[in-house]
Amino acid sequence: MKQPAITLPRHGFRLDAADDGCADYLKQVNGKAEKYAYHLGDLRRVALNLEKALDGVGIATSKRSGITAVARSAGPDRSRKTARWTPQAIGTVAHLRRYDGGWRLMKADRVTVYAGQAEKHKIAIHRSEYVAVQERAVSNFEVAP
Repeated sequence: MKQPAITLPRHGFRLDAADDGCADYLKQVNGKAEKYAYHLGDLRRVALNLEKALDGVGIATSKRSGITAVARSAGPDRSRKTARWTPQAIGTVAHLRRYDGGWRLMKADRVTVYAGQAEKHKIAIHRSEYVAVQERAVSNFEVAP
């Protein structure tokens, strides 16, 4: 007998919650894919890396609500043995959103990953924060005559 499909809550799964069904949802999405797919521990690591990236550019914790990110898992290693053909595997792409309480998984899908493909994160911030980051980046510079 098949287990019922797990549906996403309206505001996603909390990554810091002990047992709210996020791990079961990822198992459902990944299917038999195991090695290159994201699991709950991997997404928690990704969330920590995203927080470090936001700290690095100076975005205040109070202004992080609503920031979204897309994370894509890494592919198999590239070696001389596979130079003539490109190995493929099944990985996971996860859509995350930052709430006041932390990161939440909004959606996850299976995706094909290729040899040598690194893990990727794409963060979307608010326009006002984007401008503030640009201003901070060039605040110590001036245009030479």
